[in-house]
Amino acid sequence: MNSRFLAALVILLPAMATGASAQSEAQRDAFLAGTSSDCPGCDLKGAVLTYRDLSNANLEGADLSGARLHRAVLAGANLKGATLSGANLNLADLRKADLSSATLTGSLLYEANLTTANLAGASFEKAKIQHAKFGASNLSSTKFGGADATEASFMGANMQGADLSDVYAPAADLRQARLQGADLSKSTFFQATFVGADLSGATARNSDFRQSRLNRAKFTGADLSASKFAQAWIEKADFENVVVTGTTGLTLPKQ
Repeated sequence: MNSRFLAALVILLPAMATGASAQSEAQRDAFLAGTSSDCPGCDLKGAVLTYRDLSNANLEGADLSGARLHRAVLAGANLKGATLSGANLNLADLRKADLSSATLTGSLLYEANLTTANLAGASFEKAKIQHAKFGASNLSSTKFGGADATEASFMGANMQGADLSDVYAPAADLRQARLQGADLSKSTFFQATFVGADLSGATARNSDFRQSRLNRAKFTGADLSASKFAQAWIEKADFENVVVTGTTGLTLPKQ
């Protein structure tokens, strides 16, 4: 490589970086002004986007930490790998959105609609998802540790391998949810509904299932050690090969 070429590179590379930075800033300005719905990889921390229609927007990898998205429409949006920690998504429409591997730690999603969304590998740890709708969504390997999921709906969702430990989810709806291999330890599912759910191989140690509806649920090979089941409905539930050491309120037929 000759010296003239190297000298040209030294001059060209900073100019290219400056041009890319200017283009990114212009893209961000256009997005915040409402003239564009796309801003992949943009720094949008704390942005005020309440009621904004961002249907099918491309926000992949964007940083929306602390953003205000109350009642925003993000149906079909690409938020893959985006950061939404501490964001306000209360009542937001996220139907069919792609939030795979996104970070929503400590976010607010009260009554948000995430039905049929792709949330695989996302993190909702310590999030407030009361009354949120996750029906038929992909929640495989998703993390919900410490979240408040009071009366949230996960009906028919794919939750295989999900982390639901230390979750507060009284009266949550998990009918027909696929929870194979999920971790539900130290969680509260008081008066929750698991009718027809598949919890095969799940871990649910020290959890509260009192007064929950477990009819036709499948617990094959699950670890239910030290969990509470007082007054739970278990008609036609499958408890084959479960671990029930220290479990209370659960009377199983002798094998």
